[in-house]
Amino acid sequence: MSCISRGKCLYTSNSFLSNCCFAGCSIFEYLGVFRSLRNLPPKKEDDHDTIVLLILEIYYQESGNGLEAEQYRKLFIGGLSSVTTDETLKTYFSKWGEIRDCVVMKDPSTKRSRGFGFITYSKQSEVDAAMAARPHTIDDKKVDPKRAVPREKADHSEAKVSTKRLYVSGIREDITEQVLEEHFSQFGKVDIIADRNTGKPRGFAFISFDDYDSVDKCVLQKNHHVLNYRCDVKKALSKEEIAKVTSKF
Repeated sequence: MSCISRGKCLYTSNSFLSNCCFAGCSIFEYLGVFRSLRNLPPKKEDDHDTIVLLILEIYYQESGNGLEAEQYRKLFIGGLSSVTTDETLKTYFSKWGEIRDCVVMKDPSTKRSRGFGFITYSKQSEVDAAMAARPHTIDDKKVDPKRAVPREKADHSEAKVSTKRLYVSGIREDITEQVLEEHFSQFGKVDIIADRNTGKPRGFAFISFDDYDSVDKCVLQKNHHVLNYRCDVKKALSKEEIAKVTSKF
């Protein structure tokens, strides 16, 4: 970001003019992101960093890389009744927000329900609301909602099991248990397991949540920065859990 802040941007009431801005500007223009800024009110020249952050936010949203990308707005609904249709599924989950897409997966040959489907909301907050309202029962059957996993990770054994424990690696020595808790508590109530002698994680840590959805949300976001350093996260699964899941598929 330091190389970005060295640039200088000028603003008018109905346009965005860039002078000596960062090299990525041409990319943003190509993507048409600047069109979203044409109705911005006048800005002071020294407000450069604020506008740069706004540009990045718009870019992430419009390009599908931000928190409002489809992968963050999508729910997998398992355990559906054989009589549940697209319409009944949509009607039920529309209680928690605007549904952009809804489908009950069917066998291509028999056209019968495969027992699961997908819901795509307009906002991630609506997914949060639906998950907070669990348990859900549709057509007299309790269903199993989870945050949908991106297609490229759907076949991983980790994606097929629910757990309340998160494994965090890449933790620097100056990152304390308190710092970790401050970051990960945004996803839910946490209980951090660290070195009992020093109170600090030894390059890695296990975090226990009170809800499996908190773990799913952390893993789905995947890019976590604690004290400006990136940490990697994944579900903390025992060998027994992995073996159990693998045997089912």
